[in-house]
Amino acid sequence: MRIAICEDSRDDALMLAGIVGYAYPAHEISFFSSGEEFLASSPYGKYQIVFMDVYFGGCGKNGAEAAITLRGGDPRVVIVFTTTSRDHALDAFRSKASAYLTKPFTREEALATLKDAVSAIELMRRDSLALTIQRKRVQVPLADIMYVESEGKYCHIHSAEGTFSALSTLDSIERELPSPRFLRCHKSYIVNLEYVSAIKTDFVLKNGERVLVRRRFSRECADIYKRWLLGRTETGRP
Repeated sequence: MRIAICEDSRDDALMLAGIVGYAYPAHEISFFSSGEEFLASSPYGKYQIVFMDVYFGGCGKNGAEAAITLRGGDPRVVIVFTTTSRDHALDAFRSKASAYLTKPFTREEALATLKDAVSAIELMRRDSLALTIQRKRVQVPLADIMYVESEGKYCHIHSAEGTFSALSTLDSIERELPSPRFLRCHKSYIVNLEYVSAIKTDFVLKNGERVLVRRRFSRECADIYKRWLLGRTETGRP
């Protein structure tokens, strides 16, 4: 796990680093003394947790603005504001900050906040698929995956945010996806039943796309889909 500490206070930065090193010694820590320096490092998708000071000395982008910019390019990062004031509710909402760490904070407070942040990361990982995309390891939320398509050495992940390719086999991805929500309906396709609107010859998705169904498996796929819909109805899910 990579953690960024954006602090212009050396004492606060060293305290946070010491706590991270004590609780999670294998984690990697990077330091930044301003919002501009942090954003200039191309942080998107690089860090799992960012401790962001709301106020930096001097002029330029403050931490709240930097956090909002970061969130725009990284929906998964956990952001923790470190601040002398909690008067930033709107900024926290816009950047989806996970917590405030109010200065002066104690080691116990910082440690508790860090553990909460790590727990949030672990929860996201349990509900996401880890893939190598363009030589980077990324976590793809399961809820965003519409279907997966295999082509040669690559799998194309068709998601709500667009399509991207990962160097992987469909068999290995299938082992990571929970069933019956994700159904291997063809030798080259896995579909997320959350996005299915109907099954005819093939699965018809809510956006109009079609996902191929193996002919000899079509009746079984239809039965699985019907049981899926029935289970959602019984639990009251839309």
